Amino acid sequence: MGEGLTSHTSNAPSRFQDGTHHNSLGSYLLARCVVEGMRQNKLPVCEYLRPEVGPFDPSQPGALARFTVPPSPSFNPLKPDGN
Repeated sequence: MGEGLTSHTSNAPSRFQDGTHHNSLGSYLLARCVVEGMRQNKLPVCEYLRPEVGPFDPSQPGALARFTVPPSPSFNPLKPDGN
């Protein structure tokens, strides 16, 4: 993991600290790397990418401290009946 990224991932719940699973930030950064690779290889699917999402340089990932994941619109905080 790049320098400076570990401080932003270490606050993840302990169940994600086994070193084998992504957290939300890691998943986002991986997706940005994949999209950047698609752009660099000029894949036809790139015409469907949102233009406001510019190029990505993994060595300069941006303001990680401000990274948030919006809640899912289908999230329901009520506990279901049963167990």
